Amino acid sequence: MKKTKNFAKVFSTTAMLATFGALLYGCVQPENSVSSPNTPTSRPLAKKTEEDKGNAQSMMIDIQGPKTFVKYDKYVWSLNETCASQYFTVPGVDPSQYSSIEGEDGLNLSDRIAVTFSDQKCTFWQGGTLSRHNCNGTWVEVSGLPNPAPQTCWVPVPAPVDPYGRTQVTYNITLASENVKVYKGKTTYDFTLKKSDGSQKKMDLTVTLMDGNGTILQVDHPLATYEKADKKKNNCLLDLNYVGNGGSQGTMQDYLMNGSIESILESDDSKSNDDKCNKTAVFRAAPVTYTLGQGNFTLRVTGTLKNVDGSVDQDFSGSMAINMGPAPSCAP
Repeated sequence: MKKTKNFAKVFSTTAMLATFGALLYGCVQPENSVSSPNTPTSRPLAKKTEEDKGNAQSMMIDIQGPKTFVKYDKYVWSLNETCASQYFTVPGVDPSQYSSIEGEDGLNLSDRIAVTFSDQKCTFWQGGTLSRHNCNGTWVEVSGLPNPAPQTCWVPVPAPVDPYGRTQVTYNITLASENVKVYKGKTTYDFTLKKSDGSQKKMDLTVTLMDGNGTILQVDHPLATYEKADKKKNNCLLDLNYVGNGGSQGTMQDYLMNGSIESILESDDSKSNDDKCNKTAVFRAAPVTYTLGQGNFTLRVTGTLKNVDGSVDQDFSGSMAINMGPAPSCAP
């Protein structure tokens, strides 16, 4: 394994389960990833030289909301991935580093844990004994938590199911942007979403829901509200895990990093980031709500960040797969 400063490889979520009973084997991409067609693959660490000069930007698209559903006993249930991930660990590694340590296959440790609990969804549903998993040479071990009881980490979706078996589901989208400036091999990072003159960058945003055949079902243009980190409110956003999955541009892309915003700012060569809270901001999109029945869906986020570098705009895009399956074959 290697600790990388660069983009973790972001995988397309094309291996969604057709039914709940179909499990993932081996070690492939986790099904909850946000994929982007223009996200660069992992690059070797940049070698700093005094000749290096330029800048680069990347975008992160974070979609929060249930991705995997099952219909059972007049309810729709979703798998809480944060809950499920707590049942597994990679020994000897601080969990805060999981997203920044990746292997030659492009999977980071968080990805490997996601694959592991995805493989054992039935155990979380019906209760039982979890097992360790070898993910391309890296062992993901069971943590010290007790074995799950029936329907552990599966929660009813807090929305009514209509007579047609459909349910309302809401998704929240956060967008962040990393900017790196390089001069004589020295780096300066920020996540302020501001232009060089200090004014706020503007954003156009489109969210599209498509069915399994690619047919557009709904298009929204949610308002994206600028949220600056606020030290007085103890909201510095520094623990936000940044993954540049929306695309990147610029001449110094090898200097772009993944990981917590705090760890990226701490790697800065300048002293301008001593007050990290002033270097962080995000856009929060207004929630989007859908009425979903059984089937496979794709939630696609596209847009443009205006005047990223002078008069240059940055387009970004990413998508997430959603599956609404029938009653699970492993139901008790």
